[in-house]
Amino acid sequence: MLEEVTTVESRQDVAMTLVKIYLGQGLVVPFLDYLNTREVNHTTDPNTLFRSNSLASKAMEQFMKAVGMLYLHEVLKPIINRIFDERKYIELDPCKIDLNRTRRISFKSGVSEAEVRDYSVEMLQSYLTSIIESIVNSVDQCPSVMRVAFKQLHKRVEEQFTEPENEDVKYLAISGFFFLRFFAPAILTPKLFQLRDQHADTRTSRTLLLLAKALQSVGNLGLQLGHGKEQWMAPLHPIILHSVASVKDFLDKLIDIDHDIGKADNTECTTKPVINQQQASCQRGC
Repeated sequence: MLEEVTTVESRQDVAMTLVKIYLGQGLVVPFLDYLNTREVNHTTDPNTLFRSNSLASKAMEQFMKAVGMLYLHEVLKPIINRIFDERKYIELDPCKIDLNRTRRISFKSGVSEAEVRDYSVEMLQSYLTSIIESIVNSVDQCPSVMRVAFKQLHKRVEEQFTEPENEDVKYLAISGFFFLRFFAPAILTPKLFQLRDQHADTRTSRTLLLLAKALQSVGNLGLQLGHGKEQWMAPLHPIILHSVASVKDFLDKLIDIDHDIGKADNTECTTKPVINQQQASCQRGC
């Protein structure tokens, strides 16, 4: 009923409030399971699963921010700080390369567009590799209640889409939230996730945008590579495709957890003041 009467804009606030209530009652996992099961059962095309701003999608977003902010900081903060500190001029789009700007920043005179692109590819590959490795090695750092919620989501999707051609849907459902709605937005705007005190300057923002785009492709398991308009992102396609196997392995390990552990962690996380502080700061920033 709430989903029927709320606008897209207000649905986020409703989802945030409901997540806080169910966290406080130690019932957030069954609450999310109910919403996700309802969404999965009403979805006929797996390509559209959780792609809308439904109450289920918004609730999962707010849930990850409420319980996973400290985890996100542990995973991303070192690489985000490195990007901000290095402040490299990075550009792949040939229409946006400014050779005059490169001379003022970090390149010698007479540099060509090809040299700028090659350097940019090298730097983006380095940053992206660090991000992916940090994420896929973070199973034990991920809050147990998040892992249990993803385990339930995986189960519901697997039950609904049993056809062999839909084998990857159970991975995409989790990675869509984990990468596209959690890690990628944090990379794009670190200040909103309290990873930095100030917004990035123009140069750093462009680097973060390119990395967020690449990480979204990782979250899509590389399935849409080569079909978009931004063909200049192609130099990053090999590293994205190479990461698919490790991402799937990571997701398998992520949901390999006993349900009762998540219940205990769920109760614990609602009583720690630091989590409440993260919820409050997330509400202000997001």
